[in-house]
Parts: sequence; structure tokens; C-alpha cells
Amino acid sequence: MAQAAATNFRRRLLGSRQDSSNDNLSIAINSSNFYQNRTFIRIDRRIMEKIWKQMDRIVKYCQMPKMNLKNSPPYMLDILPDFYQTLREIINHYEDRLHILNDIEYFRIFINNLIELCTKTIECFKRAGHHMFDEQSIYRKHFIKLSLYFSHNLAELKSLFINGIYEGERFRLTKQEATDFWKKNFNDRTIVPWEEFKEKLNNIHTIQSNNESTALQNTIDLTHNNHVSIFEFDVFTR
Repeated sequence: MAQAAATNFRRRLLGSRQDSSNDNLSIAINSSNFYQNRTFIRIDRRIMEKIWKQMDRIVKYCQMPKMNLKNSPPYMLDILPDFYQTLREIINHYEDRLHILNDIEYFRIFINNLIELCTKTIECFKRAGHHMFDEQSIYRKHFIKLSLYFSHNLAELKSLFINGIYEGERFRLTKQEATDFWKKNFNDRTIVPWEEFKEKLNNIHTIQSNNESTALQNTIDLTHNNHVSIFEFDVFTR
């Protein structure tokens, strides 16, 4: 389902011009109030220290001999140190200007999602107990999925922050058709809520069911934060 829906969308997006008509919407969508009441934590040193402590705790879980992690992607013992250094580089650059990071919508959403991802991973280890050592257990498989989310988040962060400096508004999509779609619908924004993205998507590819919507979101929303970034859209449309 996910692959078929994604392939169909790519053909519509990259193979023809966008239809501006909304007459054929098959799903009633109202995203005008979506996320407007959501509050995000304020980014400061205390919050970043919390994230680094969470990451350190996950690393210690992963280093347990019985985990026997294989050094192949997504490999958390490579991902988390790289993640730590990337975040440290960003915070060091904006050390005396953290208000700038708080003004970047993408980074606020990213940090909130990262805290949630770290918390879920720690809870997964705590619930699993010795079952985490069994590579066939549901807990171990869930951990691998969480590791993949960490990997996607890191790749996105490093693409939008170059040498610790936010470059999201200068990010260039690979395909011209993808650029046209994003610019027409979202202007210079770096990230949009999934519901808003889905509404624009309906203009060129009618979503027939909730199952198709879920399949598309699972394919496009690599970081699993209920948003679509310009980076994720680029990966999807390459």
C-alpha cells in the first residue's frame, strides 16, 4: 500500500503540472487550526543538557554486552555520538543567541520530537527488560525502528544546519517540479504539519482513504514527527 501510493504520487507530482482545483477532494480536511494550540518547550541550556543525558543513557543501554548490537545501519553507537556532536556544534554557535534558535520553527519542532524520541527509547528498554537481548522479540524490533528514526532525524538536522548554522531557508530541492510544488504551497517555510501538507497533496493526488493517507505519511514523514520538512520532501521526490 505505502509503495503503491507513494509511486502514484511521485508520478502525479513530477509528471504533470499541479491542478489548482479542489473540487475532487475525497477527504474533508481542515488544517487551519491544526497545531495552533500546541506549545513547544523553550530551548535553553537546561533542555539541551537533558537531551544529552537521555542520549548518554541510551548509549549505556546499547553498550550492554548482551545487546550484541551489529555494526550495521541503523547503528545507535555511531548515530548518537554523531548526534551529540552535531547538536553541540549548533548550541556552541548560537551560545549567546539562543533566542534565534527559539525563533526557528523547524528547530523547535525538531527538539520537541527528539525529546519524545529519546523518552520512548528509554521506556522501550525499561519495559523490555531481558527481552531486549532477544533479537526476535517485539521490543528489539521496536528498538530497531526507533534507531531508524534517530538516523533519519540526524540526516535531516545535518542537511539543514551546516557547520552549526541554520541554512534551512537556502535548502535546494533536487527536482524542479518538487521545488515548484513546495514554493507554490509553502513559500520559504522549512517544515509544515502533515495535515497541511496532505491538504495540498490532495490538489494533485486525491487521497482515497485513511489507509492510503497513513501509508503516504509513513513513507514521507521519515522523522516520525507528524510534519513534513523540505528535506523529507526532497528525499521522497528524488
